[in-house]
Amino acid sequence: MGRGSHALHRSRAGRRRGHDAVGARLRHRVAGGRGHRPPRRRHGGRQQPPGLGALRAGGPQRGGRGGLRADPRRPPALPRHGAARRDPVDGVRPVRAGRRRRRALVGGAHGSPPDGLTRAFAVLWLSGFAFFLSFLLLLSALPIFARRMGASDSAIGLIMGSFALTSLALRPATGWAADRYGRRPFMIAGALVFTLASIAYGWTAGAAGLLLVRLVHGAGMGLYPTAASAMVADVTPPQRRGEVLGFYGAAGSIAMAVGPMTGIALVGRFDFTGLFWIAGAVAAVALLMTLTAVDETLVQPRAVPFTAGSALSAAALFPSLVTLCLMFTYGTQVAFLPLHADAHGVNPGVFFLVSAATITVARGPAGRLSDRLGRPPIAATGLLLAAAALVMLAFSEGTLGLALAGAIYGAAYGTAQPALMAWCVDNAAEGDRGRAMGTFYSALEIGIAIGAMSSGLAVARWGFTITFLATAGIAIAGATLALTRTR
Repeated sequence: MGRGSHALHRSRAGRRRGHDAVGARLRHRVAGGRGHRPPRRRHGGRQQPPGLGALRAGGPQRGGRGGLRADPRRPPALPRHGAARRDPVDGVRPVRAGRRRRRALVGGAHGSPPDGLTRAFAVLWLSGFAFFLSFLLLLSALPIFARRMGASDSAIGLIMGSFALTSLALRPATGWAADRYGRRPFMIAGALVFTLASIAYGWTAGAAGLLLVRLVHGAGMGLYPTAASAMVADVTPPQRRGEVLGFYGAAGSIAMAVGPMTGIALVGRFDFTGLFWIAGAVAAVALLMTLTAVDETLVQPRAVPFTAGSALSAAALFPSLVTLCLMFTYGTQVAFLPLHADAHGVNPGVFFLVSAATITVARGPAGRLSDRLGRPPIAATGLLLAAAALVMLAFSEGTLGLALAGAIYGAAYGTAQPALMAWCVDNAAEGDRGRAMGTFYSALEIGIAIGAMSSGLAVARWGFTITFLATAGIAIAGATLALTRTR
C-alpha cells in the first residue's frame, strides 16, 4: 500500500474516532450527565472536526483551532461599531436614525470644527450666505440713498429701523409655524420677499416710499433666518451646539465682510438702480437653492394653537433680553456709522469689512468656549468688547481708527452672538426650537429697531460722539445682566 493510501486510511480513522467521541458525549447528556464521562481524544494535540451528531444537535460547532463556527440557522450579528439598535416592531430606532442624519449633515459629534460637511449642510450654508449678502449689499448704501432723496437724520433712523418692525412682528408667528408646518416653507417665503423688495427700492420716489419698501423688506428677515436657524439646531449635536451655530453664522459674517463695501463700489459703477437689481438677483439665488436642494428636517410637528403665549419660548426669554442689549449697539452703528464715516471722508465699508473678518474668526473658538465654560460668561465678554468698540468709534476720525473699532466690534459680536443663540436653544425641547429661535430673533429685531430709532433722535440733538458713548453704556448693562446667571 502506497504512502497516499496510508494517509487516506489515517484520515478516515480519525473521523471515525471523532464520530464515536461525539456520540458518547450525546449519550452522556441524554443520561442526565451522570456516570463516567468519556475522555476527549486528541490527535496530535489538535482539536478534531465535529461529527454528524453535533450537526443534528444544532448547537455551535467547533472547528479549526478550537474556534466556534456560526450556527447556520442563526441570523448574522450586527457589527459592534456604528451599528444601529433594532426596534422589535419598526426596525431601526428613530433616535439612532436621527443621530446618523445629524452626523451626516454636520460631521462627527466630537472634535474640531465640523469639517465633515456633506452636500446638504453646504447647500444650507450657501443659501444662507446668498440671503444675507443680498441684504448687506444695501446696508451702507441705503442711508446715503435716503439722504440723497432728501430724508432728514431722524427720518433716516426711522427708515433703517422700520426694517426691524415687520421682522419683529413676524418672528414669533414664524417660530410657532415652523414647529408646526416645517422649516422649509418659511425659508422659501423669506427669500422670495427679499428678491422682490430689493428690486422695489429702485422704484421709490421719496422717503415715504422708501419707508414702505423697507417695511416689506423686513418681512423677509422675519421669515428666513428664524426657520433656517431652527433647521440648523435640528441637525446639531447638543455638545457642539455653540460651535456649529457659530459656524453657520459665519455665512452672515462673510457676507458682512464683502457686502457693504461691494455695495458702495457697485453704486459707483452702476448707480443705485443697478445695485438694487444685483441685490435682488443674489436673493433669487438663495430662493433657487432652497427650492431645489434644501430638505425638510422637522420630524415631529408640534400641533399647538397659536396664542400670544405659545408664540414665545419662556426658556429663551432671559438670554433674549441680553441679546436685545447687544443688538441695540448694532442698530446704532448700522444706522449712523455710514454717515459718521462719510462726514470724515472715509469709506464705511472699511468698518464692516474688518468687523466681518474678525466675526468670522471669532465665531468658532467662541462657540467652543461657550460649550465648555457656559454661555453667560462668554456672552458678557462679547458685550464688554462691544462697549470698548463704541468708545473707540466715538473718537475715531480716520480709516485706521475706523478699522480698529471694526476689529474690536467684530470680536465682540462673534463672541457673544453664538453663545446667546445656543443659550436660547439649550433649554428648549426639540419641538420648541422654532419658538426659541423666534424669541431670540424677536429680541434681536427689537434691539436693532430701538437702537436705530433712538440713536436718530440722539444724533440730531447731541451728535455722533455722545450717541456712541451712550450706546456703550447699554452694552455694559447687558454684560452685567448676563453675569447674574453665571454659575
